[in-house]
Amino acid sequence: MAPAGGSAHWPGGAGVVGTKRYAFDIWGDTVNIASRMESSGEIGRVNISAYTYDLIREIYDCEYRGKVFAKGKGEMDMYFVKGEKSRLHDQS
Repeated sequence: MAPAGGSAHWPGGAGVVGTKRYAFDIWGDTVNIASRMESSGEIGRVNISAYTYDLIREIYDCEYRGKVFAKGKGEMDMYFVKGEKSRLHDQS
């Protein structure tokens, strides 16, 4: 079974935590939103936020899902990534 995926792009933090056993960790709103994208997605599809869509829409075809409830965030516009756009029209 293929996993679901989620992606979000916002400022966040990262660093090494621990005093005896070190671990790299990331935190912040970006991590929370990406988790919501994953949990509200579908198996085998990548679910992205509207902000991420704005960053990739020139390169990838996406399907608008509409507003989807994300715990702790409320209603958010979400998209599924369908695949890379064909470059054939660019060569004409």
